Amino acid sequence: MKLRIFLAISVIIASIATMSEHTFAQSNPASIANSGSIAANGQKVGIGADFGTPSLNGQNCSADVSGTWTGTLTFKIAQQSDTFYTADTYVTTNPSTTTSNGLFAISAAGATSIEVIATAAWTGTANVTIYCTAGGPIHVG
Repeated sequence: MKLRIFLAISVIIASIATMSEHTFAQSNPASIANSGSIAANGQKVGIGADFGTPSLNGQNCSADVSGTWTGTLTFKIAQQSDTFYTADTYVTTNPSTTTSNGLFAISAAGATSIEVIATAAWTGTANVTIYCTAGGPIHVG
């Protein structure tokens, strides 16, 4: 009996561990995601009202940055307009910019849109996916 319960729990844990972020965003109707690539200074990836996706309406968001690139990415939010302001992320030092890959939780309270934009000299390609969900923090990875 104990072995059967252990095996059942192991299967459930394995199923959760292999569930992709994309699957999560599609299965949760309150979640939205948008992906894109940045290959030059000034290019951006965004989500929300200014990018043709649903408005964020106080959702919790994160940006997953990967790829081989050099440059600076800046995290920005817009509140009720298309004017974007620098946004802090929730990592060790709360940066509003990054020069490396990572997963960044973005403070999106009151935001209608979020963007990740290249703001310095650029080489290579950064792949950016922004995830937003209502409720608690979103986990990706």
